[in-house]
Amino acid sequence: MLNFKRINKTKEIERLLYKYNDNFSPRISTIVKNMQEYAKKLAEKSYFYSIINFQEEIGILGFYLNLDLNQCYINLICLKREHQNKGLGYYILKFCEKEVRKYKISRIRLEVYKNNKKAISFYKNNNFKKENIESEKTYHLVKLLEEE
Repeated sequence: MLNFKRINKTKEIERLLYKYNDNFSPRISTIVKNMQEYAKKLAEKSYFYSIINFQEEIGILGFYLNLDLNQCYINLICLKREHQNKGLGYYILKFCEKEVRKYKISRIRLEVYKNNKKAISFYKNNNFKKENIESEKTYHLVKLLEEE
């Protein structure tokens, strides 16, 4: 059973970013120039969670809400490698959807590296679609949330 622990302390977020650095493709440390500043930004502006499965911390989730645009932007979703491909990602996305619905959000957006085929497949299997926005290295994906 997955549990989500909200974290809003810069030091704890920074520790988790380093802990899961090698589980990202590409590594966060190759994208983010200053991890401490990035952790501070996440602490102040995002919803950041430690993901716990049967007392073991197994991943992290981070997202921003933009209420003016009625959307959520997932900036971090990561599981330890040994917990990947077990269906847990589906439940992480469902948790995120449940949380953002509280704010009447209708879209979830994210950016994924073009060479991260595993992540692209995962998001497509969870009803994310490519937007007409892309950069040299990334695709932008969006999921429209149905009203419940």
